Amino acid sequence: MELIPGLPDDVALECLLRISFDQFPKAASVCRAWNGVIKQPEFFRRRKASGLTRPVIAMAQSNNGLSGNLPDRLTLFEPVKGRCYDVPPIPEMVAGMPNFCRVVGIGPELAVIGGCDLRTGRFLNSVFIYNFLSARWRRGADMPGKGRLFFGCAASEEEGTVVVAGGLGLGNISLKSTLAYDVARDRWMPLPDMSYRRHKCTCIFHRGKFHVVGSYEVEARQTTETLDLVTRQWRLGDRISEVAALSRETTYLEIVG
Repeated sequence: MELIPGLPDDVALECLLRISFDQFPKAASVCRAWNGVIKQPEFFRRRKASGLTRPVIAMAQSNNGLSGNLPDRLTLFEPVKGRCYDVPPIPEMVAGMPNFCRVVGIGPELAVIGGCDLRTGRFLNSVFIYNFLSARWRRGADMPGKGRLFFGCAASEEEGTVVVAGGLGLGNISLKSTLAYDVARDRWMPLPDMSYRRHKCTCIFHRGKFHVVGSYEVEARQTTETLDLVTRQWRLGDRISEVAALSRETTYLEIVG
């Protein structure tokens, strides 16, 4: 079956690669052939290799826009086109987004991890994943442990992994522990502890390695640590200036591959 009648499949594929990310669900519903092509991992790898992806920023916003209000919804901002898109609400979160949750993009999906209950203040271990191809949310495996807040979080598209580092545990104790979440397998795995307890730290993947920068804790505020996921070894940096170049190279988060 031809992807587009009258066109060679390689030309038709080039047309599909140029579809805007917010139109993927409609395109995938056109026919089985389009659905099969768009849902293949190779489709997104080729789209990225061709330079057709665009940076998209995910923002948790309040509906009335007043400062200090709790987040109600997720909005995507596409800097290149200057357009905003609202993400459908999480079905299980009728009261709004979890407060202080972490939002990370990985390939054609967006993950909302943890946070606290808007009404009770209870720490949440929940994981919700939004798929841009189906325009639907699904529930992921809960984050292990008794709960953590203000943790660092970053995703590696190449590894298909989200890493959670540190955070504030029950009893207001900063944590050293780190966890890895395999999105495709919906499975959490423990990683080696960091050298310092950290919460409110900044995390980033860069060139295949996971970097943790700073902390609200005084002793770790000016330090960095780097995790190699292959060797599962941490390396302690000297000063926070060591990774200053990383922030300049990763201004935007590409949530659609």
